[in-house]
Amino acid sequence: MLKIYRIATELAEEQGETISQNVHHHIEELLRKATEANTLTTPSEVATSRMALIGAAVQAALGEQAKQVGVRHLKQGWLKYLAYGGNCPPHECLFRSVIQREAVLRTTLPVFDLLKLRIEE
Repeated sequence: MLKIYRIATELAEEQGETISQNVHHHIEELLRKATEANTLTTPSEVATSRMALIGAAVQAALGEQAKQVGVRHLKQGWLKYLAYGGNCPPHECLFRSVIQREAVLRTTLPVFDLLKLRIEE
């Protein structure tokens, strides 16, 4: 398990949630597609996008008071917090939706900000 997923799992547990392994798998698939499409070109962009996708999924689950973060929450989080309801698929828009808006996302997605802080320690 990647360090980021271990930290995300700990953060979710602090909120009384668990993160489905399917969410991890789905995120890695989106990141693979984004890398193949040259939407994300550096390891730093991939890592930041991974954290933002996790943060958006957890935020969506918290909004529903769900006990488990699932793929449905990942999709809802993408639409609500990252793509703002747009219809651009993540693998094509991660750079514009996440990398170019990182500072804004750190204030709107608390879990994203916590992940960034803990990874940077």
